[in-house]
Amino acid sequence: AADGLLVAGPVAGAPYTAQVLPAVTAALPPGPLPPRPAGMVGAHRTRRPGDGTELHDVSPFQPGDRLRRIDWRVTARQAGPRETLYTRHTLVDADADVVCCLDNRYDLPADVAAWLELGDHETRPGRTSIDVAVDTVASLAAAYIEHGDRVGVLDLARPLDPVHLGSGRRHLLRLRTHLARHTRRPGSGDAQPAPRHAPRLPPGAIVVVTSVFLDDAPGALAVTWRRRGHPVLAVDVLPAPLVLDAADVATTLAARLVLAERQERMRTLEAAGVPVSAADPAALALSLARLRLLARGVRR
Repeated sequence: AADGLLVAGPVAGAPYTAQVLPAVTAALPPGPLPPRPAGMVGAHRTRRPGDGTELHDVSPFQPGDRLRRIDWRVTARQAGPRETLYTRHTLVDADADVVCCLDNRYDLPADVAAWLELGDHETRPGRTSIDVAVDTVASLAAAYIEHGDRVGVLDLARPLDPVHLGSGRRHLLRLRTHLARHTRRPGSGDAQPAPRHAPRLPPGAIVVVTSVFLDDAPGALAVTWRRRGHPVLAVDVLPAPLVLDAADVATTLAARLVLAERQERMRTLEAAGVPVSAADPAALALSLARLRLLARGVRR
């Protein structure tokens, strides 16, 4: 040190783990609205008169009307000798509540042969069903939040650790961070069966259920929420296309049986009024558009 030199090290630093947030894979169209949107600050138009941006009608000024609502152009044309003032009446802008429910009890790759090793949760090449589910939820959340809606996340295997409803860019970042940090994998030590009873959700909330539908539990929850009046969309997050080894006859036959049961469950959901969509962005965008048109028809 007297010569101006200092020798130090080696120093063991703290390990650094990079965290990759779920990607917003595609720009999705706005999804369906509940029959009665509850909020007052969103970008969706309702039929309730009040403060908003959509014109409802123009009428003569009445006691209680706000002065800033006076339409001077209409007044100039229609006032007449009595100099009647005319005011603009608008429809309330509303927002929706959206709850994304992830069924993370199974983590399946596209390689069907690997399904036999469900207890082995080492990192596998390629995307698994949980990867697809997380990216799908992130994309759906971004689409709704962009329109001023509130979005929350519920892991069906950990219903006591939800992401509560929120809106805005900061909430979207919080939601994506939660998905990256806390989305459980099967065998992580905190596995729980799917809830027997459907958790209570905010009245009128839109429900999106992501699952591979290997059993009846997620479908039963989706149907229960639908019967309670919630608009529900089921998303199949099984990676596609599946890889089957034709030489492995036993595995191929077992896979066909499992896939046939899956198709039957999804047909049951469709019959109960719960549309089922693939997680592919194009298919998901089409399903959201169709569901939105259907919801408009019901409200009319």
